[in-house]
Amino acid sequence: MKKMIWVVLVILLAGGLVWFGTLDQEAQDGLLEPQAQPQQTQPAGNPQETGETAPIQVVYEGVLPAADCPGIKTTLTLYTNGTFQLQEEYLERDTSFTQTGTFTIQQDLLTLTTQDNDVRYFHMGEGTASMLDADKQPITGDLASYYILRSK
Repeated sequence: MKKMIWVVLVILLAGGLVWFGTLDQEAQDGLLEPQAQPQQTQPAGNPQETGETAPIQVVYEGVLPAADCPGIKTTLTLYTNGTFQLQEEYLERDTSFTQTGTFTIQQDLLTLTTQDNDVRYFHMGEGTASMLDADKQPITGDLASYYILRSK
């Protein structure tokens, strides 16, 4: 009887390992390596709305200036389906925000449009995304060099 229990346990264990190995391979299939420069993309639905997870096209990070704290840790993730996620965490505070929406790239102008129809602009450079003002102009002044996100 003990041999029968051991045989059943070994069969179940082997079947479980095969099943988990299949899941792991399926999870790895379809994942894309981030590209140095985003490609020109048209919006195609938000992965958060559909429950799907789109492969990541590129991730930009940096600490942007803030008026009332040391800075805002900012992570901009662009997905291959034309959607984005913008995470902003205020340093030395317990405050963070996450926005999602769609993006377009025309020449070197990245336009983010949130689900609330707020718009942000960035100039795309070699491995960088530099924040622009509401008129699509570069930010000037002493802190201008701090408005740059760098690709990971």
